[in-house]
Amino acid sequence: MLVVDAGGDIGGYWGKVLTVAAQQRGLAGLVIDGGVRDVADLKELRFPVFARGIDVRGTIKRDRGEIAAPVTVGGVRVEHGDLVLGDGDGVVSVPAAKIDQVLVAAHEREARERDVVERLCRGELTVDIYGLRGPT
Repeated sequence: MLVVDAGGDIGGYWGKVLTVAAQQRGLAGLVIDGGVRDVADLKELRFPVFARGIDVRGTIKRDRGEIAAPVTVGGVRVEHGDLVLGDGDGVVSVPAAKIDQVLVAAHEREARERDVVERLCRGELTVDIYGLRGPT
């Protein structure tokens, strides 16, 4: 996963050309605090992208940038080695030192939610499951 700090500028920093180059280098996706373009191509290339926006305006590629340097994206500091995950709900970054702890908590939450869904399917109400029923 490549995480890019483009300072929140919505310009189309990333598009088809950089996606193909990234895929050839084994990158699995992009999180960018900036804009992208060529959205139909990115979808066709099956390259997950989480961006601040979409803009047809291209950018000039004259700054080499840095690799493995800490960046700030959406107000969150991301360092080399952190776990970065994204899905249809958004993106989360987990500091490398907390990955094991967060994975345990995530599995526990999934188990609790499976239990809640099973209880709902048996006819229980959310107000009862979560102890939210008021005085009767």
